[in-house]
Amino acid sequence: MMRTLLTFRSRAFNTTEDREHFINPGNYGEDLARWIVDRLAQRGIRAGPEIGQEDHGWYFRYWVGDRPYTLVVGYRPGDGESEGDWVGWVERDVGFIASLLGRRTKGIEGDAVRVLHDALSDAPEVVDLRWHEPRAFRAGEEEGSPTP
Repeated sequence: MMRTLLTFRSRAFNTTEDREHFINPGNYGEDLARWIVDRLAQRGIRAGPEIGQEDHGWYFRYWVGDRPYTLVVGYRPGDGESEGDWVGWVERDVGFIASLLGRRTKGIEGDAVRVLHDALSDAPEVVDLRWHEPRAFRAGEEEGSPTP
């Protein structure tokens, strides 16, 4: 399986101040999503410009060639002994029915992940970038790899 889920640490983005427009308390990631859109645009990757909010984070659309993808990002607070981290995952942008059938995670091309890796891996704001296979991550295997 391809590693399409990422984690990293950063203190550059809001993780403490709830905003009035958050649909849930602690729904951080708005500024991070905008920052990634800008990083992708600097590399000639069409992204955003709009970002949206979900129950647990923020998302935006980006294109690799003519294929649309979505990156969802959110903050996972620490447990008091460890600091929190950011979690994100790539989805294919598919229609409603295909989405219901679980096709958002199928057929993600390597370039869709590599453009994100390139945009994040050399940023001083990003610490300990790791890539994970989603099923393994959900099973608690969080070591990951420094590359996709």
